[in-house]
This record gives sequence, C-alpha cells and structure tokens, in this order.
Amino acid sequence: MGTYSMESDEFQQFNLGYTYSPFTFDWRMGETKIFSPGIYAIYTQGDDYFTQSPDRYPYAEYYDPNGVRFGLSVAFSHIVRWSNYSLEIVYQVMALDQGIIAAYNNSNDLEELEYFMSSGLMLRFGF
Repeated sequence: MGTYSMESDEFQQFNLGYTYSPFTFDWRMGETKIFSPGIYAIYTQGDDYFTQSPDRYPYAEYYDPNGVRFGLSVAFSHIVRWSNYSLEIVYQVMALDQGIIAAYNNSNDLEELEYFMSSGLMLRFGF
C-alpha cells in the first residue's frame, strides 16, 4: 500500500500478489528460483486511474473501466544468505489485463510488445 502523486492529485494504491516457485535450487549460502509465475491485483483509490479509458483509444469503452486491475507475472531470482540477513536480486516481467488484451488484439504487430508489459530489476534486503 502506498501513496503517490500524479500532477496535482494524490492516489493511494494497494497491491496484492501471489508468486509460486516450483523450481527452487538450494545452494550453500542461498537459493535460486529459475521460474516463478504469479498473479496480482492492483486497486487504486480515486476516479481517474483505471476507471476511464484515455483519449488515445478508438472509443470511450475500449477497456473496461474498473478501479481493480489484474495481471500475470513471471520472475527469476537469486538469494544470498549470511547470519540473519539476506540479499535477493529479482528480475520480473509483468502484464496487466489491459496489456494482455492489447497484445492479443495486436498480435499481428508484436513489434510494440514492450508497450503492453513492464519489467524490472529489484533488489531486496532482509533482516
């Protein structure tokens, strides 16, 4: 849960997700997860974000306006542990339901696939 600003408005967002890690390899000082699929939901408080289709789409209801969005993800990670601490590096690819629909609707032109998904590198420190 967090708050962020966009222009002069503030929004609160709540994320909930689940990741399943069927392929985990334990090492002497950590573990590697080579394939971790997941699902997640995002709820954003307010009337603008996810509740109206932006002007750039062909018609007003191009996407179902909804304050809750769902998505799919896949992650790859490596965790190093020492004493009571851990350091985890994660690479994750995510797509909201809108991105999955857009990728399907534009399947003949997948050159713009990067616009329908997001990816990122994350570093977590545990204590």
